[in-house]
Amino acid sequence: MGWIKVVTAFMASSKGAPEEIALVDAVVKGLAERKKDGIYGGGDTGLMGDFVRAARAHGFHVKGYIPTELINLVKKHNGDYKPLAHIEEEVASMDIRKARMIKECDVAITFPGGSGSFEEFWTFQVFQELSSYNDPDAPVSSMFLVNQNGYYDGTVQQIETIVAAKKKHAEAYKTLYVVNSAEELLKKMDDLDSHPRMTGRDLLPSSYSFY
Repeated sequence: MGWIKVVTAFMASSKGAPEEIALVDAVVKGLAERKKDGIYGGGDTGLMGDFVRAARAHGFHVKGYIPTELINLVKKHNGDYKPLAHIEEEVASMDIRKARMIKECDVAITFPGGSGSFEEFWTFQVFQELSSYNDPDAPVSSMFLVNQNGYYDGTVQQIETIVAAKKKHAEAYKTLYVVNSAEELLKKMDDLDSHPRMTGRDLLPSSYSFY
């Protein structure tokens, strides 16, 4: 029995391309087969909606956190809002949603997405790094960046640039795994789950000293 129990998914609320929908379905199916639980940002639009429908189809238990401000926005445009029964939980703000999605997971997956997904990805990375300094012996969570068809090539290049420019040490990205397909993601997750979970100490530079 491994340590990966809960998986958070970040993805677009806009319409997904056919290959992105197939990717999400394959990952959700694999997570369901592995008896994992899921967290996502609530709602049923775009790729997030495809995620929910895949969860229902494959028996994947998932919880969605949806901010009050988004509910009010839907009501403003549609006149009503119908929460997804047994799935959604309303939270007070976007920041609270993001914090809960990050803090409550063992592993996160960033599927193709827009500016919101980018922000969630980078916030996750910063949170792990700050946590490592705050409590080096506490467990940290891992991130899978799904670079399907080179979608996140620019992000990967930016990380390489950051490390090369010494704006961040390479160890800070030790729990980041760039994968290209559902098969590669699930295989890597199985391997990760079979080894001890990393702690904050693993993300600190080798030259770091504690006072």
